[in-house]
Amino acid sequence: MTDLGHPFARDYETLINSLKQSIKDRAPELNDFNEGSVISTLVHVLSRELKFLYEAMDQAYRRAFIDEASGPALEYVVALLDIRRNEPVKATGAVTFARKTPTSNSVAIKAGTRVTDTRGRIFETTARVEIPANQPDVKVAVQAKAPGSEGNVAANTITIMPTPPIGVNTVTNGLPLTGGKDEEPDEQLRERAKHALETSGRATLNAIKFAVLDVDKVEGVEVADRSMDDSIPLGEVRVRFSGGDVDKVREAVEQTRAAGIFARLETITEVLISGAFYVIPDKSFTEIARTDFNAAVVAALEKLKIGEPLSVRRLNAFAYDIPGLAEVAEAKLKSSKEPSGEIQETYFPARTELLRPDKAHLAVRRLDKLKATPQGSQITIELIDETSAPVTFNQFSLALSATLYAPFKTTPEVKERVGSLIRAVEFKKSDKAVLTITKQDVELDDEHDPTNIEVSLHAAAYPGLAEANKVTINLPV
Repeated sequence: MTDLGHPFARDYETLINSLKQSIKDRAPELNDFNEGSVISTLVHVLSRELKFLYEAMDQAYRRAFIDEASGPALEYVVALLDIRRNEPVKATGAVTFARKTPTSNSVAIKAGTRVTDTRGRIFETTARVEIPANQPDVKVAVQAKAPGSEGNVAANTITIMPTPPIGVNTVTNGLPLTGGKDEEPDEQLRERAKHALETSGRATLNAIKFAVLDVDKVEGVEVADRSMDDSIPLGEVRVRFSGGDVDKVREAVEQTRAAGIFARLETITEVLISGAFYVIPDKSFTEIARTDFNAAVVAALEKLKIGEPLSVRRLNAFAYDIPGLAEVAEAKLKSSKEPSGEIQETYFPARTELLRPDKAHLAVRRLDKLKATPQGSQITIELIDETSAPVTFNQFSLALSATLYAPFKTTPEVKERVGSLIRAVEFKKSDKAVLTITKQDVELDDEHDPTNIEVSLHAAAYPGLAEANKVTINLPV
């Protein structure tokens, strides 16, 4: 058989051609290579198996390199440096069990009592408690049943008791549940392994950073000195971190810092970002577009570093790269730190804060259609979302294309096009915008009735939005 070359550089068609040529060279009498022939079928089968073999060999070869390995293969590679993947962590917090009317009897709530949110995520109490006699409620610690960031939920979202304890009427979490962390991703594990040797050298900022990252349950670390922040005194470094045990972090820093350098620890506060993106669909919109956009936003938020600001405009821009989406009309986002106010263009966290997505309360809502309501010569415009509700915008401009038809006075059932226009309407802290039609917008003569003009409206730049219902306006004579 002819030489098929390096196995990692062979494609399917090349294998087929090589095998065919080999057969021709060795057995010239076998010359029927047409589709469906015995020889052609055998060649294709063998080529397919060889292709799978070459791909398997290629994968096995690449798994030995830290930049190529992933999953369990990466864990085997970094194990050579005595590094292990950080395991997922359960979210923790507290809930309050309450009864409507206090009585002289106490109410017992056993450890392991389950409560859930509206999405069905399960949380369990970690200790046995009692609602004391003549008291309305009691607070108890809970943790997510499943580890991972899905257990991080906002305040007042845990409200369901699958099996309510006898005498208990309600449950809620007054504060968010936090601390849930997914299994360490390949990218972070790979980065830790690459800096393992630097860490062992001690005394550098990166050495301290990766020594702290190696502490179990630590999610993020930032190490700064005066060269990075003028407010830090000479001879001092600030170690800002999230997750992990403070004593273990302090021990890692003490073993790594240079002699004479004072290291101040600052615990990072996790701030959850929630809200909704109101997207304008394209004609090819499918649910995949919604899922892809949400995934892109979550990934971008999860990549933010400690103290790094959030750009809403950058998140909105993901819509341009996703088939089925035209753009984001407006994003209504808020933080768990300031739940009453909306984030405008940019959100600046404190230096000791880490922004993360509140996956349970981060939605992508599709704008569905236009709604028009006439009043005299004006038309009130509303944008209706997929739930059939009008959307209130802080500031949004929409270009509308209007086509005008006027009936003849003598034959009202016959209408003639008398004008068309493209005009922008503004939504300003309202769910309504107004389009005004004037006599200058139409070409009327004495044969037309100006008090019964039909208007057809659609969004000029967004064919994915359904047209508005046709309306009739009355122009002043």
